[in-house]
Amino acid sequence: MNSPINPADNFPVTTPSAEIDGIGRMLDGCGTDNRNDLLIIAIEALLESGKYTGRDIVSAAVALGFKASHAGAILNANRGGNPARHRWQRGVEGVYYLHPVKMAA
Repeated sequence: MNSPINPADNFPVTTPSAEIDGIGRMLDGCGTDNRNDLLIIAIEALLESGKYTGRDIVSAAVALGFKASHAGAILNANRGGNPARHRWQRGVEGVYYLHPVKMAA
């Protein structure tokens, strides 16, 4: 019998634990239970605080209690070059970042 898959084994946390804890506290105080909204808030908080690849973002999301597949779907669905339609973009080096317009808000 195969042992269950542990997402933490596939996505080891690369984000500092203090940052994960801070984002977790922020999510607890958001006043919504909508997992999509909470995940978007968490990803934006990560992107505001540093440079992260998709794998880094998914690992942080898993550490916050989200499913890796959910994090990947939200990350991709909100990625693009048009700030009117997309929340963030990915550079050629694979690092995600918020649009400059969003950073100024």
